[in-house]
Amino acid sequence: MPESRAKTTEVEFIADGNFLWVLDDENLDMHTGAGGTYTFENGVYTEKILYTLSDMKRFKKKKAVYDVTFGDGRTMCIEGKLDGKISVEEVWERIK
Repeated sequence: MPESRAKTTEVEFIADGNFLWVLDDENLDMHTGAGGTYTFENGVYTEKILYTLSDMKRFKKKKAVYDVTFGDGRTMCIEGKLDGKISVEEVWERIK
């Protein structure tokens, strides 16, 4: 992990057709983030980005489309493209 991201945490809230993603540091200061609406159909998770922090504004009104697989009941693995250009592969853990 790059030193600049070594002490950061990424959190994504997904509920009721909406999502919010933020990256913060050990002081809980947000460095970046985005949110909007999502759909999940036939194993495809699609986010429509409606609002962002300033460094993500180039993605406003863009889509992120990911194929999804679920792990052990606590993990969701996504693989796809942000804005049809940027490859993304992530594993998210469910926290209650």
